[in-house]
Amino acid sequence: MDEKGKLNGTWLRASVLGCLWAASEIVLGSFLHNLRIPFTGNIMTGIAIILLVSVGYLWNQKGLFWRAGLICALMKSISPSAMIFGPMIAICCEAFLLELSVRIAGRNIVGYLIGSMLAMLWNLIHFIANFIIFYGLDIVGLYKKVAMLASKQLNIQFDNGWMPVLVLAVLYMALGLVSGIAGIYIGIKLKNKPAGMINMPAKNVMQRQQTRDLKPFGFSVLWLLFSIAAMTGELCLISFCKPGIWVPAGSVLIIVWAVRYRNALRPLRKPKFWISFIVITLLMGWLYSGLQGGNFFCLDGLAAGLQMNFRAALMIIGFAAIGRELVNPAIKKYFSGSKFRQLAGSLEVAFDTLPLVIANLPGPKYILRRPVGTMKQLVGQADTWLDKISLQFSDKPFVIIVTGAFGSGKSRTVFALAEMLKARRMNIGGFVAPSVRENGERVGYDIYNIAEATTLQLARIYGDDTMPFVGRFYFRPEGMEAGKRLLQKAALQNPDWVIIDEVGPWEMAGQGWASGINELMKNPDTKMIWVVREGLLDDVVKGWNFREHKIFYCSEYAAQEIFTLIQSMS
Repeated sequence: MDEKGKLNGTWLRASVLGCLWAASEIVLGSFLHNLRIPFTGNIMTGIAIILLVSVGYLWNQKGLFWRAGLICALMKSISPSAMIFGPMIAICCEAFLLELSVRIAGRNIVGYLIGSMLAMLWNLIHFIANFIIFYGLDIVGLYKKVAMLASKQLNIQFDNGWMPVLVLAVLYMALGLVSGIAGIYIGIKLKNKPAGMINMPAKNVMQRQQTRDLKPFGFSVLWLLFSIAAMTGELCLISFCKPGIWVPAGSVLIIVWAVRYRNALRPLRKPKFWISFIVITLLMGWLYSGLQGGNFFCLDGLAAGLQMNFRAALMIIGFAAIGRELVNPAIKKYFSGSKFRQLAGSLEVAFDTLPLVIANLPGPKYILRRPVGTMKQLVGQADTWLDKISLQFSDKPFVIIVTGAFGSGKSRTVFALAEMLKARRMNIGGFVAPSVRENGERVGYDIYNIAEATTLQLARIYGDDTMPFVGRFYFRPEGMEAGKRLLQKAALQNPDWVIIDEVGPWEMAGQGWASGINELMKNPDTKMIWVVREGLLDDVVKGWNFREHKIFYCSEYAAQEIFTLIQSMS
């Protein structure tokens, strides 16, 4: 059995939670950045807190949070962004702080809320630490001088220069508290009642999102070691040598990095960097002038400001270069050894699942209209994705897929198959969903119980806002519940064949008949016949990763031909 087959329950759940977290970072983070919404980092941390806390109510696993944070951070490493260290460290620290809190205070409201406040507070700590790392300790002195000057100008008395930071810390913790409360609310709601179905407008039913393939890159451990040593050496030159030495040496190093790592200069193209560059340089010149009794600017101050900015640029580009080399598959392979096989296996299944999770997230309009509903949908799918990942480690049943375009007769074909199988005295479970027409127009679908030959309404083109819909069809709760009961019954009784009409967008999103399908897939002796629309065929096959299956296009094969194959298998 391979490494993935040895995953324990905690690592399996961590792979799901880490994958959901990474999906929210990729989709929701990109969405907020594109809208130019301020404080996106804090919003994303709030979303992460809500996700972790709410899933914590569903899965009571010790060590779940830090494992999920580690997996999410490593998945973040594939981002095409030049700067990945910051987000990766932030993700790990947020997860660790929440884990630490629930370990000390317990998995209760107090533990979750303290952990949420600490996780959000890390954003401020991370921000301050970044400035110190990039600009050196001189930035601390600059901040204190500006803070004291501001207190005099505004006539606000600070006991010390850190009072504004303490005020910010309180605000961050308050935001973390609100996020933690939201996570607790969603977790309790979902524990008592599963999330409802995702409504899918017609234009989104066939739409599938694809992840972008990154261009090949020639990784090198030697380049990694060189970048670490070169950055360390240049920082020493900046600290102990004159500008005539460290400026040329650092410039050559930046050029070398820019040639090898084309995205390394991307952070320097952002207005935020140059605004900081100008502000810090001018402030240093102004403050030095005041300290030395000058009139306006002091050249020594300007030089100090330029040195701080040069150091920052060097650190930003250097970390981008090192981060790029750390994604080296050879390094990943090394960490797949005996001590790290659980992490490596969890990361592998999380990467396998990520495209499906991203493809099934609600659209931007839904997210804007119903942010709480979006989080409930994301968290509510956790158990379904866990079932789907667990299926990767077990033998799977044989599946016949009947496919074709919309209106090509898929349901008629499987209905005929069901009748032929029943005539041979085979025990048939599941259901068919024949279309319903009025005056030649398709107005809906019924659900036909094959074993008992009974029918209920499944969907109609008319309905109300309380009914979930896909495209223009509103689905009846009684019809959906009937289908779920039939699959549950089939999983318990293991009939000769189980027919499912159909496996579609909802099932790919972890809803609809997904839970029943996953339960049936756990028994390798089960034989099933699925109806799948042609446009979703590839996604369905990849999503369930069949061991053995056979595809029949109803435009090419009649029911009798498929039945002949089934007879040969009996």
